[in-house]
Amino acid sequence: MQIKASSSKSSVSSSSASLPAHLLLNSALLNTKNFLPTIACQEPSLPAKSPNATLPNELVLLILSASSTEALLTIRSASKSLKSLCDLELAKRVQSKTIEMEFKSMLIEATYRETEKQKRPHLRHYRQFLRDVSAKDISEATWYSSPPTELQVVCECLCILKNGISGGTIVSDDESKGNLSWSEIKKQMSKYEFRAWFTNIRGSVDFIPMKNVRKVERIIMYDRLITYERLREVSTAGYKMLIIVAACLQYCNISEELKIKEKEIKSLRGKIGVAKKFLKAIDAEVQNETVIIEEKH
Repeated sequence: MQIKASSSKSSVSSSSASLPAHLLLNSALLNTKNFLPTIACQEPSLPAKSPNATLPNELVLLILSASSTEALLTIRSASKSLKSLCDLELAKRVQSKTIEMEFKSMLIEATYRETEKQKRPHLRHYRQFLRDVSAKDISEATWYSSPPTELQVVCECLCILKNGISGGTIVSDDESKGNLSWSEIKKQMSKYEFRAWFTNIRGSVDFIPMKNVRKVERIIMYDRLITYERLREVSTAGYKMLIIVAACLQYCNISEELKIKEKEIKSLRGKIGVAKKFLKAIDAEVQNETVIIEEKH
């Protein structure tokens, strides 16, 4: 085995010696390991994005303009980089809403002034019926142990205007009927507090809750016996108190109409004030950021 191996080596070397020089060079290259660089087969890939790459501001503003106000507020508080852009969009919306509210407020104020001009004389007219109210009418009405039905209803209406329907003995669940017994009505009307309220009703009428007014309106509306003529027949005191009840109802309804418009104007003014404060704060932040950028450059 060794002799064969040596003979084979000698034969290869002898044959190689007989080759030309340029072929010997090629043969040496072919016998060299890793004579070509190894290239791994990879799929084509997109260039890596820079970590600082951002969308243009115009495109971001377009996206933010399609977002809800709640979403803008959330983004504004969560991202410092987008806060300024969110402020721009919010300022645009707030400014538009402010102009709309100012125009609406101007119309409501004009309507209120016109309504007040028309209604104030009516308020003065109905308030006149609330002057010179005497507590003797209460004493006369409560003298009855079993009063006429019409007188009891009018007395209960006064109790409802003063105290509502709480605290009494309920005798009916019908909204069109009274809920107080005569003994409860007499008890309330005999109190000093009630008498003081009644004799000073010209001033206390402004503080009668509208829910009490609505309750009394339903009672009188559905009771056909409650008329001035009928009360004049059964009780002079009841007739006088019915005039007072009617004057209170008319006065409160007109006053409530004006109060609603006043509240609406006040609410709009408050919202306009908040919106202007927000715009002022955003302008201040933009100016501060501008100064910081200028100082850096």
